[in-house]
Amino acid sequence: FNLLLLALLIYISWKSKSAILAKSELAEYRNTLSRPFSAWLVLSALSVFIFQDDLPLLVQQIILLMIWIPVVRLLPSKAFKLIGPWVYMSAVFYMLGILGYILAANQFIFRTFLLLTNFLMLATMVWLFRRSSSLPEVYNGNWLPIIKTGVALGFISIVVAIVCNIIGNVSMAEMLTQATVDSSYLALFLYTSISVLAGFLLFVFKSRAEKLSASSQHASSVIGLFVNIYKAALFIYWLVASLNMYRIWLPLSELVTEIVAYSLSIGKFSITIGSILLFPVTVYVAYWVAKTIRAILNEDVFPNMRLARGVGNSVSSILYYTIIMAGFFVALAAAGFELSQLGMIISALSVGIGFGLQTVVNNFISGLILMLERPVQPGDTIE
Repeated sequence: FNLLLLALLIYISWKSKSAILAKSELAEYRNTLSRPFSAWLVLSALSVFIFQDDLPLLVQQIILLMIWIPVVRLLPSKAFKLIGPWVYMSAVFYMLGILGYILAANQFIFRTFLLLTNFLMLATMVWLFRRSSSLPEVYNGNWLPIIKTGVALGFISIVVAIVCNIIGNVSMAEMLTQATVDSSYLALFLYTSISVLAGFLLFVFKSRAEKLSASSQHASSVIGLFVNIYKAALFIYWLVASLNMYRIWLPLSELVTEIVAYSLSIGKFSITIGSILLFPVTVYVAYWVAKTIRAILNEDVFPNMRLARGVGNSVSSILYYTIIMAGFFVALAAAGFELSQLGMIISALSVGIGFGLQTVVNNFISGLILMLERPVQPGDTIE
């Protein structure tokens, strides 16, 4: 798979040379598109961490250190201006961490070495924080406050590590130091992989949109969807990995599991807090999927097909309501509702419809009849 991926990246890089010059939006990903081997190394390393999570810690550190050069080569210029000093110092701290394993046999030398490393990290963080505060206004986007928050948390972590080292808790000091370095370097590595995916997707879909029959209107939204899902997945992976580095994930996950599994009972009716949280999320996902599919059908697919007037609107609207209703029942099932509990809910809805929602339901059913029989079609003039 990795060999096929390398061939694909080389082919896309070769085809994108002229597109980079023609499209300004691709210029931001010039580094990514023009360096397929570095992009391949980053994606291959990412697959190793995802599918082989049982690797020894030292092996993981060596792999991350080996791909430092590809990460630097692929980092977007704007991101490089934001975190430039840390890009270079992260490799230095990583090598110092590996060197610390060698010096761990002598307690005094190791504590002194760790203390000097911590002071060097504090100086770098102060430099990075002052540098980010003086950047031009153009860089004050979403990433700048995130970076400042991360630097502040890292600063606190290293200060605590210095205190622990001085009072004799060397294991705590070593854990905090290594976790800060590993977490920040992992964030840099994952951010670079996001840039790789975004650059290649942007070229494959958006620059070729005119050759696709149904992607001209929503190419950007489709690309944004993939990239946002990828960002969310990598952020969750980074958060879990970072909490695990700080030895927080295990007790936190146990606490969250207990809270989510907590059951609320009223007579025979029982539901967990996790089910309550899962229900609105599932309904929202169903609504978003239905809305996106309807927009793509109405604006991209049906205009390119020879259909009778009104057929496309009827099909997309009926599909929209079908997906929402299916999503609603899936959400109920995912929330753990039983058939008897669904009967109670349907009975309550029936009472509400009978008293106050008759007009709304009548209009909805009438609309479905109009869409199915199509006696009145979009574009007709009614006098």
